[in-house]
Amino acid sequence: MYSKLAKIVSLLLLYFLYSSSAFAQMFSVGNVQTSTTPEAPVNNIMLFYDFTDFDYFGPGFTNAPDFNYDFNEPLFRIQYESPLLNIYGSFGRNLGPEKNVNFTLVGIGINAMYTFSRAEKFRVFMPLTINTDYTLARTEETQNTSNEFAQNSAYIGAGLGFQARFNKSLRIDLKALPHIGYTSGSFGATGGVSWKMNMTGRFYIDNLVSGFGLSFGYDFKYTRYNNNNQDLKYDLQSSGFSVGVTF
Repeated sequence: MYSKLAKIVSLLLLYFLYSSSAFAQMFSVGNVQTSTTPEAPVNNIMLFYDFTDFDYFGPGFTNAPDFNYDFNEPLFRIQYESPLLNIYGSFGRNLGPEKNVNFTLVGIGINAMYTFSRAEKFRVFMPLTINTDYTLARTEETQNTSNEFAQNSAYIGAGLGFQARFNKSLRIDLKALPHIGYTSGSFGATGGVSWKMNMTGRFYIDNLVSGFGLSFGYDFKYTRYNNNNQDLKYDLQSSGFSVGVTF
């Protein structure tokens, strides 16, 4: 399963990189020829405050796992975004009813897009991505054992997006991006087909000082870790607000 998935991901990665490079070159030429609008920043570093639910959805209380990692509390996330790359990390400590759960999620993604229509001030497009992340939930009692929730996941996704630029300083970016992938459980012993849905909104104020600007964001994220190990079946859902710096 993993060898086939690795080949597919490698081919998609090469295609996405090629198509993104070609699109970027075409778009920059178009800007030079048709627009005098200052170039928008392409890098965005954000700090998120995510209201998060992490819930077990396994076979019920009669067969519930010995160790439960449910929590309904905020996480902090730091994220870097560019047209080609996303890097992100979410962190929380002393979570859950007993304040004993530590949670970490880190990942990286490669992005591209296919444009349906483009004008000087707006664009409708299909965002494309491949990404991988690692999710870890554990307590002092379960850390470094087979009972901790440790998931390696790889996904591919395609969705719908809209970008608009109101003037030389203000623009927005909206995306809805479903994913499907494969999740491998603790120590690689179990796995299963999983999926997630990301919906994002960004509002940018560009070129405030020497090419630096501000971004404000909202993310809705849902992930189902559909592992065939009944103890590792969890849903992760969050609504997050961010402020960031663009350059």
